[in-house]
Amino acid sequence: MTEMFVSILNLTIAGSGAAVIVLFLRLILKRFSRIYSYILWILVFFRFISPFSVETALRLFPVNRISVEPDIVYEMFPAVNTGIGAVDRTVNSVLVTALAGSPETSLNPMQAVLGVCAFLWAAGAVIIGGVQLLRLIRFSAGIRTGVPLDGETGVKLSEWAEVPVVAGLFRPSVVLPYGISQQDQRYILAHERIHIVRRDYLVKAVCFLIAVVHWFNPLVWLSYGKLCLDMEISCDERAVRGMELAERKEYSMALLRFAGRRSGLWISPAFGESHTRQRVKQVLSVRHGSVRATAAAVCCTVLAGCGLVTSPEPDGVSRAASIIGGADGPTSIFLAGKTDGKEIPIAYGEAAWNEGSAAENLWLDQANPNLPEKGCLAVFHGPQGVFVFRGTGEDLELAASVDMAGVDSLYGEMYSRTGGDGPVFEVLGNGGNGMILGFSENGEWMEDHMYLLYLDTEELCRLNNGAELADAWKGLTAGPSGQAPGKGRLMSETGLFQDLFLEMSDGENTVRYALFSR
Repeated sequence: MTEMFVSILNLTIAGSGAAVIVLFLRLILKRFSRIYSYILWILVFFRFISPFSVETALRLFPVNRISVEPDIVYEMFPAVNTGIGAVDRTVNSVLVTALAGSPETSLNPMQAVLGVCAFLWAAGAVIIGGVQLLRLIRFSAGIRTGVPLDGETGVKLSEWAEVPVVAGLFRPSVVLPYGISQQDQRYILAHERIHIVRRDYLVKAVCFLIAVVHWFNPLVWLSYGKLCLDMEISCDERAVRGMELAERKEYSMALLRFAGRRSGLWISPAFGESHTRQRVKQVLSVRHGSVRATAAAVCCTVLAGCGLVTSPEPDGVSRAASIIGGADGPTSIFLAGKTDGKEIPIAYGEAAWNEGSAAENLWLDQANPNLPEKGCLAVFHGPQGVFVFRGTGEDLELAASVDMAGVDSLYGEMYSRTGGDGPVFEVLGNGGNGMILGFSENGEWMEDHMYLLYLDTEELCRLNNGAELADAWKGLTAGPSGQAPGKGRLMSETGLFQDLFLEMSDGENTVRYALFSR
């Protein structure tokens, strides 16, 4: 159920983006027939329910199709990627503060929260949908005793009807309350038959079901209300087409006579039960637009419609870090995916040294305090390159090494500088299947100088957009530090690189692991 709820979250984010756009466009189209905004609202509900869209390099639609990844429940630092920077920064700061995971816990907080939310979502949808279904069943059973209206096909009178309403999905009919004058019947039937011809009763039923699925989202109910209003006004406009002002006033009086009455059915079109004042104003002021104005409205609707059914192509990091595990076993931290799927492994050489290399200018990046447990890492870098050691359960073994100077010229320049200014090299990793190697300057990552090292395959890939991934992953390490205080430090009693050992201390016991000499 949690996976389904995550899918609904993606749909509700996309639908909300579409709703905001149409709310703005509706102001532009206010002077034109409401049929245009009615069509756009239908497309909004398409975005609320359809997992498919046309991906395009042009950002015609600002929200990503997938804003919440399915495995967010396992993320160490849960994050969304809607494509709207301000929204992402705000939401993600809250998520990281309140729901950041921990490798020591068996249940990720995000997993628990989404599990509860999924249950509440399902319960709410069942309750809201169930109440309406019971009302519909009760109403349908009541109008079966209705009396056909003489001289009219598909029209009946029933004491169960408070307002004129279109009833039925497969064989729709108009149900009228008793006591309506013949003049009002003329206007009401003209209006309701337009609903039937346009299949508005199907549109309203489907959109209501979509709204029930997204019941927790206020924008879906706002959209549903605007869709119903624009549906009714566009129907009024068509019904009074060709009428003189006197007839339109009589039509308006028929609307007013049913103002305040409610059918209790949110699913079916009903005459005069909502927004009566606004509808009367529109009926009395309706006018035919010029050909040029109509063409402009049509073009605006078509262009907006194309934007509403598209999504931007993925162009960023889809995953940061994930906690893999469960209540019955330990957890591990893994990179769950690369970045945009377009990076290509680059060639690199292993870090090399000679027997006389001095053990100097070395930087201990990471020394997991649980060493030498399997999977735990110790990482350091120096003029020779980057070295990654992995625990075997009893000792440490070299898992990978990279001659970074041969990969990135900045690495060699860093060790040739005499001052302390310039880009800083950082290695991020904390156990699992990958690490990030890259440069930062003045606290900002340098996008063109970031790499991802996969320890399982020993592939090195250049990151096209890795700042977000690095910022999240950095929280798993202490960052670059010459020594990890009270945890570990690099030492060499001879001063030679080949005699390096890692000293680990927990404050009471100290253990040394030889790195190169065996």
